[in-house]
Amino acid sequence: CIGMTSEARAIRRLEIESDLWEHFADRAAEGVSSALTSVETFSRLLRGVPSDIAWRVQAEGFHMNINIPIERLAGVLLLFLIIPFVAGTAISGYDTGRSGWPDEFQRFAEMSSSGRAATAGLHALIGVLTIAASAILLTSLGERSRRLVALASSLLLVAGVIMLINATVYRSMSHLADEYLATGNASLLPTARSLALTVEGLSMVNGTLTTSGLLALGIALVRLGMVPKWTVVLPALGAIGPLLWVGLGSAFPDSAWWTIAVTFTLVALWLLICGFWLLFGGSNRLPSMK
Repeated sequence: CIGMTSEARAIRRLEIESDLWEHFADRAAEGVSSALTSVETFSRLLRGVPSDIAWRVQAEGFHMNINIPIERLAGVLLLFLIIPFVAGTAISGYDTGRSGWPDEFQRFAEMSSSGRAATAGLHALIGVLTIAASAILLTSLGERSRRLVALASSLLLVAGVIMLINATVYRSMSHLADEYLATGNASLLPTARSLALTVEGLSMVNGTLTTSGLLALGIALVRLGMVPKWTVVLPALGAIGPLLWVGLGSAFPDSAWWTIAVTFTLVALWLLICGFWLLFGGSNRLPSMK
């Protein structure tokens, strides 16, 4: 509700307060503990981010009457993007080789169901955060660099949707693991391996799209004069990583790990440097964009 009129802000807060009161009252009448209801409420918070963004756009459009320099908002956005980027890049794959897959899937099946559910939730959370970041990016910088910001926002949006799909595939593989652990049915192994390969592929596509989107954002920030020109080198070199992996993967199977590590380091460093640059004095070091 930041930047809205006091009346609209008060009405929205009363709506949320009423909804939460009804939620807690209904669950209490059903005998559910307040702790569990609080967990449900937090889940609703995460799942409701896209709806809240849509509500804000419908209520006011892409305009915010706030007196915060755009450089500060961009800095907060870059630091915020570290969360989905680091979490998405750090997701481990599996040894999907045909010879080692039965043992690998057995190990996966023996993991706790809650642990696998948490991983699926992490995938979904990454998707939601990335989608939210794309909306914030378009809202805050869309009018200043339409093409580049629209490109960056679109790439991040697609990356977020892919991670939501990734979460669904991972959950399916988890259910298959429960069935395999209960029955020992070896005929489930090929399907499970296909799902694991899909998770790995989607994670790689997500990383490539996210890195490309951040490169487009980096170019936009340089063209707007909001960050030094040399900073664009970091996401540019990071974007080369996935291309090297595709080109060298067949000849050097182990190249995936170091290219991902290099990409992760360069882009994360760029997010940190430019995020803090804009948040703490970027507008004072470069010409104001107001």
